[in-house]
Amino acid sequence: MKKILFSLLLLFVVMIAVYTLLFEEDVASLEQVATEEVKQFFGKDSIATPFGWFHKKHVHDHPNGSKVTKNTDGTHTVTNPDGTQKNLTAATTKTPDKNRFAAKGLPIKHAWLNYASFYVPEGIEVGTFTATYQVPAQPTGINAETTLYYFIGVQDNGSSPLAILQPVLAWNGKDAKEAWSLASWNCCPQGQVVKSKVLKGMKSGDLITTSIEREGDEYTISGTWNNQSATITVKTGEEFFNWANIALEVYDVKSCDNFAVGPMVFSALTMKDTKDNPIEMNWTITGNGVACDTRMEQKANSMIVQQN
Repeated sequence: MKKILFSLLLLFVVMIAVYTLLFEEDVASLEQVATEEVKQFFGKDSIATPFGWFHKKHVHDHPNGSKVTKNTDGTHTVTNPDGTQKNLTAATTKTPDKNRFAAKGLPIKHAWLNYASFYVPEGIEVGTFTATYQVPAQPTGINAETTLYYFIGVQDNGSSPLAILQPVLAWNGKDAKEAWSLASWNCCPQGQVVKSKVLKGMKSGDLITTSIEREGDEYTISGTWNNQSATITVKTGEEFFNWANIALEVYDVKSCDNFAVGPMVFSALTMKDTKDNPIEMNWTITGNGVACDTRMEQKANSMIVQQN
């Protein structure tokens, strides 16, 4: 009887060990499969945003200077500079992909691949966050499905849906002639996504000045390149933006040459609270070494992202 019990116990231990090994090896691929299922769920109507996949009917382009306002009934209204308005009710299509997915090796379907982040001290809200982006060279391996998003952002992790403000540099493999673009984004009022006019034509080495600035109860998200700006304003409700981040978010990277060539530099980083006091930026970096020697490192007042 003792031998039987010992054999059963040994078998149980071996099964646990095998399961654990398989789980650890497959967890990233399972996450990538889940992301692919999201894309298949939306089909041709899916859009890869800087905050996950969304149905195209919930992604709204608006002219520069448009303002997003939360109404007393919980809905949101976007007011354009010419006075026209669009009401955003709760999203009718559930977006199952709103989380950052870890990645371990290629291919990568969707991930916040490299990012630095920190919470500001308790009771303090980010009032100003600025950076200068230096555009890297485009990938040498052109994959039409690849999208690369680089951005600074501030986020309220306590809201539902999560709220994030982002001036975003993007590379889209489907647009080979003008693959680099710039837009300011607000995700996700009522499960909707609002973005500014998209600027195109950036080249390797170009500098883009970006900012997220609060005045009164409004945040303005802006990116300026070649004397052109991509800007939207968000009037806050109960959101409290106390989590800052710098990120590279990627979609459909199949090989190392799908990444940009050379470093993407976020320089001249500054942050202040709503009373104009400097905030010490105590960054924690995540994602180094995941694939293609991808790495993010802080140098003085800059954050640098690079692969290969």
